[in-house]
Amino acid sequence: MTARARRRLAAPTLVVLLTSLLAALGGAPAPAVGWAGSADPPSTMWGDTVLVSPNRAHRETSLALSPTDPNLLFICDPSGVPNTTYNQSYFHRSTNGGKNWAYLDVEGPNTDPRNYAYEGGDCDVAFDAGGTMYSADTWLGSLSVGHSTDGGNTWTGTSLAATSPIVDRPWLVGGPAGTIHVSYQDLQCCMPSAMWYTRSTDYGQTFLPAVPITAAGPEGAYTWEGNFAVSPNGQDLYLVYTRRMTNNLTNGLDQSGPESVWVAASHNAGLTWESKLVARMPNPASYLYPSIAMDKGGFLHVVFASRTDEDRPIWYAFSKDQANTWTAPLAIRRGESGYSPWVAGGDAGEAAITWYGSQVPMASMSDSVPWHFFWAKVSGADAGMPTLSSGTTTTTPMFTGVSGIPEFEMIQLDSEGRMHIGMSAYRRQGVTTTWAIWYQREILPLVKGSGSVPGEGLGASSFALDVEQDEAGAIAGSLSFADPDAGVTIEALSFDGFSIQKVTGALTCTITGQAEVTRDGLTGTEPFMASCRDGGTSGDSFSFSSASYTGGGALTGGDVAAG
Repeated sequence: MTARARRRLAAPTLVVLLTSLLAALGGAPAPAVGWAGSADPPSTMWGDTVLVSPNRAHRETSLALSPTDPNLLFICDPSGVPNTTYNQSYFHRSTNGGKNWAYLDVEGPNTDPRNYAYEGGDCDVAFDAGGTMYSADTWLGSLSVGHSTDGGNTWTGTSLAATSPIVDRPWLVGGPAGTIHVSYQDLQCCMPSAMWYTRSTDYGQTFLPAVPITAAGPEGAYTWEGNFAVSPNGQDLYLVYTRRMTNNLTNGLDQSGPESVWVAASHNAGLTWESKLVARMPNPASYLYPSIAMDKGGFLHVVFASRTDEDRPIWYAFSKDQANTWTAPLAIRRGESGYSPWVAGGDAGEAAITWYGSQVPMASMSDSVPWHFFWAKVSGADAGMPTLSSGTTTTTPMFTGVSGIPEFEMIQLDSEGRMHIGMSAYRRQGVTTTWAIWYQREILPLVKGSGSVPGEGLGASSFALDVEQDEAGAIAGSLSFADPDAGVTIEALSFDGFSIQKVTGALTCTITGQAEVTRDGLTGTEPFMASCRDGGTSGDSFSFSSASYTGGGALTGGDVAAG
């Protein structure tokens, strides 16, 4: 995470001084460690949950953020295969930073062979470094992959991206412009299965023959394939998975016996793979998929869910040596129930984690309890003194009652280090309870904007602002205002106050400080207060007030982005 993200760790819910967590790097797993203490609740602020879709939804939500357009986000959920109604899984796009979402058809005209595959099985979404969008969607014969170079307006693709006959649970990772990495598994629920890797360097039009990653072995024949991470140069790839000895069709997840967590690593661009043990757990570690992330230092973070006799924690492990050795798994929170974890890598030694769960210790899908989405941030793992903060993304539960368990949620970090979550959860609609897709993002203490607003009189004025607060509380940035008709120009000299508040459907900001105010050629220094609004039914606004001038209001051009 960036410095902006690290500031959110200043007052954690749980501060973890894992002095021995990294002791095992280069050797055997470190001994289990516990929490060193606790502190006041963190200052992390979350925006309102956004309902992506109340009905075109299921229990496996993938989320991708455009690296070139911060307003473009992409989500998918399986629709059920074969889907003869939509011919695809449920895909949704936001073009305004997640505030609103619309269903998206990712298949092209009649010449697109995917129109005749009737997908709807497992899906995934991704962007490459150039901003090209990619969709993956399974059908009864193979894997379809599509791409769009114009933000999702038009699509082309292939229905034969895989070379093995049975395709389950595909994952996508974008590379340089035109490159998309793909992993998938044979039918993982009910047969000794293998996992495969392939890639395309021509925007998903053709794919290399698939290479086996791992298959049945002495540690177990049945596996759950988690996601994978790829180094920036494309040479190092890491896929996390679990092994179990029993077929999950005849045993529920709680009864599938001890399981082990593994990472398969390739250091030659996916040509060959070798698996390394992360942990052996006395109980199942498949609720449902494990997840892996690579941070900007090349270090690896793994999370998975596995119950104990008293609770159902989410577990975290870290590797500093290319997956060869791993720290002993650490329970992120105790006395609660966690499922469906996901992890995203930030700066070196940093990661963000999300999961679905309940504050009831042994809650299962047969229990009527409150359910939340949880978040956690790890910082400093690379230095051997990691800290961790965690909490819920909402104060009230997302759902209360007997809840299905999502197979996974996804968390992503943007260029500012801000957390974004794509989520599956039950939602009541009258007397019916169905799956719904939700989106939520972290609110950081920063605001940017520029545009036109009313001036002091009848004329128009203009403004520009870029203000943020760091983890130590220092406020920095710029703020300017000009009202030509009034002969006024204003430039902020210093800031002494900055806050962001949540209101219904919007964010507001308040900024105070000292400004240089020039009016009709006379210049003086005055205290000021500026206020802004981002979103809501009344739209964006910006206002400025000092001892000698007041102006602003609803924007007539431009925009404000808070948080």
